[in-house]
Amino acid sequence: MLIVLSKRVIGFIIFATAARVKSATSDLTFDWNGSHQASFNVDSPKSLQPVTLPPTTDRTNKLRTSCHAFCKALETPPPPEEILEKHFISSPKITEHGPEWARSRLPFVAKTYSGADEFLEYFSTLSKVLSMKMDPAPAPGEFAVQIHSFDHDEKPVDEGQEPSNRRGSGFVFVQGGGKFSSVEPGKSWNEKFVYRFSEFDQAGKIGHWE
Repeated sequence: MLIVLSKRVIGFIIFATAARVKSATSDLTFDWNGSHQASFNVDSPKSLQPVTLPPTTDRTNKLRTSCHAFCKALETPPPPEEILEKHFISSPKITEHGPEWARSRLPFVAKTYSGADEFLEYFSTLSKVLSMKMDPAPAPGEFAVQIHSFDHDEKPVDEGQEPSNRRGSGFVFVQGGGKFSSVEPGKSWNEKFVYRFSEFDQAGKIGHWE
């Protein structure tokens, strides 16, 4: 009961490396997306030794752990209701990319499912068309995480409500795969694809799965 039969994303994410000078004569700090940081004293060539190398940010770890746990769950899928409760925000989205013409045989493609009811509908529709056995989830280190701070224009919300704008909450990409079989006529094949996760809430639950 998994997803993406039609994801054809090729390539990976290359994160830009930003450098900034902390002072005119003293320290040079390199910042990789807020994940790793190294500082060097540039007063003397002999002093070009790393001063600090903090670990990956808490936010990065949180999103990576969240997505890895979800992919692990898909190896032996629990009921969709349990997947929704444990791994997703209360009103998530699933986007199944694919050509419109394929919908005659694959009715779940070329569509975004929005909200809890449509989330469950996606799994129901998928199970009527395909059976699948997912490959083991990639190791946590294979999940590429891009972190941004929440946008300054995001307004606080009451407890229990979902933010309407999560553009700054981060992205996670990982390659997945599995063996798929059509219910009719029963043909099977192996496929590789790329998941993209985004629109996470502050707790790290997934908001949008593509």
